[in-house]
Amino acid sequence: MATLAELMAFLEARLALPDDAPEKDVPLLWRPATGGGEANDLHRVGLALNISPAVEGMAKQSRSETLFLHRPFELRADTLPGLPLLASHQGFDAHLTLGYNPAIATALQLIEIEPLFRPDRPRDPVPVGMVGNKILPMTWSGWRGQVTQEFQGLDEAMMQGDERAPIVRVVIMNALNPVLIALAAERGATTYITGQMREGAREAARELGISVLAVGHERIERWGLRRLACEIEQAFPGLKAKTLFDRLRTEQQ
Repeated sequence: MATLAELMAFLEARLALPDDAPEKDVPLLWRPATGGGEANDLHRVGLALNISPAVEGMAKQSRSETLFLHRPFELRADTLPGLPLLASHQGFDAHLTLGYNPAIATALQLIEIEPLFRPDRPRDPVPVGMVGNKILPMTWSGWRGQVTQEFQGLDEAMMQGDERAPIVRVVIMNALNPVLIALAAERGATTYITGQMREGAREAARELGISVLAVGHERIERWGLRRLACEIEQAFPGLKAKTLFDRLRTEQQ
């Protein structure tokens, strides 16, 4: 178990941004519990990307005693009254999506990872991504399958060169543009993982022979939320952390 104060201290350390980051995170304690309650023991915490009627219903059904949200901006005052609400937007993106994320590197069997920073934003201390080497090189087909399995789907794949050539060096970025494609090529990568394909970057990728896997922003966020739930349970034995997912937006269209 953990108290709300202990859970907040864990999240504050896990999702901290550099002091000189250009964007500050939202308040971690988005809404306090009625009457305080930060010293009360927690048994169940819910984690969601954003609030919706479905998520609100799941939080009630799972008897969540607090709710963590990645995007708390649409919360109404009468949403889950009395429940303390926690939030992180920029910090979550920086640590648990496609920035410098050693957990994703481990999941995809990458070693010797290094952070990458945007050449066009030299004063930004937050890495835009990372570069690393595959422990065991694999073909494009095998690599695409591994990424698809890890993130439970894929939006788009654009392969360049010989599909039988081994994938050795990989770049993972939370953005895609010609400047970052050039950075990937400079660092010796032949394949690039990101959230969303950008039309302006296609031609640059073709010219430099960089294959691109666009996983989908929400799939990446879901991966990060599942990872955070696991870390919470590891840090606080006896505390159940449950992810509360609405349908993927692509499934709703």
